[in-house]
Amino acid sequence: MEKIFDDTFVSKVVRRKIRKNIVQASFDLDWLSFDVKVNFAFNRLNEIPYTKVRILISFWEKFENIQSFLQSSNCKNWKLLREHKFGKKKPGQLEIYFENCIDEKFILSMIKKHYGYELGKPESLSLELVFVFQNMDDITICHLYDDRGFNFFYANP
Repeated sequence: MEKIFDDTFVSKVVRRKIRKNIVQASFDLDWLSFDVKVNFAFNRLNEIPYTKVRILISFWEKFENIQSFLQSSNCKNWKLLREHKFGKKKPGQLEIYFENCIDEKFILSMIKKHYGYELGKPESLSLELVFVFQNMDDITICHLYDDRGFNFFYANP
């Protein structure tokens, strides 16, 4: 099975349970303005070479809000893994899969909605984003955890 689809592997890397053959880089965006923060994260993601990309989105919203965003962005290549139950701590989760190219406008919009949530920006969503890029045998995982920053993990499992 490809590591890009191995949720256990991805989760262990993001939660730092696996460290062997992993290089980590952290970006602290705490002191940047909203627009600079969004553009910096987007530009770092754009620099990663890939043939396949899987985006795991954890959300603490009504699914209708997420679905509305996906439809307005004309995103069709998503799959709901689990809905968020109101009042519960466990997030809903969905995945989006791209091969060879991604919709840059959609990614930029999603990053804005993610970073805008804790900053109280209108039309933001409570999201946590994990991008899993595969390029031959290399895996790069980017975890946008909140408005303070993000981590990159480079793996050659």
